[in-house]
Amino acid sequence: MATATAQQERFERSLEAEGLKFTHERDGVTSLCFGGGDFSYPHLKEFVIFDEDGGSARLLASRFAQIPEGRHDAAVRMCNAFNSRFRWVRFYIDEDGELTCDVDAVITDESCPEACTELVYRMASIVDTAYPEIMKTIWA
Repeated sequence: MATATAQQERFERSLEAEGLKFTHERDGVTSLCFGGGDFSYPHLKEFVIFDEDGGSARLLASRFAQIPEGRHDAAVRMCNAFNSRFRWVRFYIDEDGELTCDVDAVITDESCPEACTELVYRMASIVDTAYPEIMKTIWA
C-alpha cells in the first residue's frame, strides 16, 4: 500500500489530467475550489485528506454556510433530510456553527486517483443541488 504522499501525488496527477486547479496544502492534504458560473453557491472549498497509511481518504467541505442563531433546529432537520436523501455525502453542523459535509473513502493504489476525483465531483454536485434548500432553511 502506498503512503499518503504517494496517494496524494496520484490524485493530483488525476486532477491535472481533468484540468482542475488545486492547491497542495501540505503533505497529505490537497484542496480545490468550486463556485460561481454554473454552480448555485458562490464558493466551496473541498479538502482531500489522505490517511498516513494511504488506505483511506476524507473529503471535507466546510465554511460554505454559517447557521444563524435561532435556526439550529431547522438546520439539524435539514441535515437529517439531506443525509437520508444523498448517499455519498454526510451533512452536519460543526462546533463553530458551520454547515459541513464530508465523505470517507477506502482506497487502494489502483483506485485512488479515479475514486477521489469522482468523489470531488460528487460532493460539488450534491452541495450544488442542496444549496437552494440550505439558503431557504437558514434565511427563512
